[in-house]
Amino acid sequence: MNVQAVLFDCDGVLVDSEPATFDLLGEDLAAHGLAMSHDEMERMFIGGTIEGVAHQAREMGRPCPPIGSRAITSGFMRGCARGSH
Repeated sequence: MNVQAVLFDCDGVLVDSEPATFDLLGEDLAAHGLAMSHDEMERMFIGGTIEGVAHQAREMGRPCPPIGSRAITSGFMRGCARGSH
């Protein structure tokens, strides 16, 4: 394959990745004792960073392991592969 160009959609114009991201984030948070609805996650986390999510979870008294973007990206890709959103 000869790639001619790469397109990055960092603001959600072409692909709305927030629903899938919140699905996967919700699974991870619930696994650590912090079950949240999509509405709650939007109010608290939209526009933030994964590190900010971890910080807020810890502020709420929930154990949250160190979170790196690689873990989230791999989780997101697994979700896409299984048809999440």
